[in-house]
Amino acid sequence: MAEEIPAPALGYSILANLGDEKQLTVQCFVDSEEPLSSIHVKLDKAMAVVDRQKAKYRLKDLTADLAKTERGLENLQDDLLRLESQFEENKAAIADRVRDLAEKREEIAKAAYGKGRSGPVGHEKQRSEAIKKEIEQLQEQGAKATAEREAARQNIATSIGRYNDEIERLQKQVDECEALIAGGGS
Repeated sequence: MAEEIPAPALGYSILANLGDEKQLTVQCFVDSEEPLSSIHVKLDKAMAVVDRQKAKYRLKDLTADLAKTERGLENLQDDLLRLESQFEENKAAIADRVRDLAEKREEIAKAAYGKGRSGPVGHEKQRSEAIKKEIEQLQEQGAKATAEREAARQNIATSIGRYNDEIERLQKQVDECEALIAGGGS
């Protein structure tokens, strides 16, 4: 029987998709008689090269995502400030209008008392009742605005929390990629 001759070497290829339509192929050869532990060390080195290159290209996408998410957070914070500002302006405008209407109503009542009546009559009574109704509507509008503000604040606060969580997650991944790149893939 003929003696079996071992192959002089074994080869392996590692194909990695790096994103942006980039691929990396790492080809290595080992002696056919090389111990498995030595082959594993070589594979680990080859994979470290692949991991570093993947991190390098992934870092670009992560950095862009992080910047986009940070801009989204800034927009939400601006929305919250705008919501508060508009609410305060609206609240002040309602308060001013209610105060003006209350003064007009008081003037109508004083005029009636000045004429010796217990309250306004006729057209002045209708005018006083219309002012009273407008004051009530403004107060209801203010209460509705307060409830809407609270709902909007809760929604924005929830979104801000989600954005902060996403920023933290992305920053952690950026840090991991940067560490892997700086460490040479090991």
